[in-house]
Amino acid sequence: NSSTPSYFTSFLKAGLLFGATYGLLRLSGFPIDNWLLVSRHAFNQMVEPLLEKIDVIRVAAEAGFETVLEKVQGYRVELQSMQEEVKEKVDKVDSNVNNVHEDLNSVSDALSKLDESMSIT
Repeated sequence: NSSTPSYFTSFLKAGLLFGATYGLLRLSGFPIDNWLLVSRHAFNQMVEPLLEKIDVIRVAAEAGFETVLEKVQGYRVELQSMQEEVKEKVDKVDSNVNNVHEDLNSVSDALSKLDESMSIT
């Protein structure tokens, strides 16, 4: 035992004594948890405010997501409305182009007939 320092053996004996005492108190049903530095109650008191903060953050995040979702849905309706307006205008322009094309064909036909009638005379 001369190679083992005396403070180490004293520490080891104190640890074994504490462990044996703790084990006997637990086996006898003594509420040793209340004597420990971090009891279950103290732990719950420490964790409860954190859980409350997490709930507040979660509720705020859900409200933020709801707001974003509502805005996105509003933009979707607005974009669909704009798309319908653009489609109507494109259809109108297409119809006008077709009308102009028909008018040009009729003018071209009329000019061809006029040209034929002038060449006959």
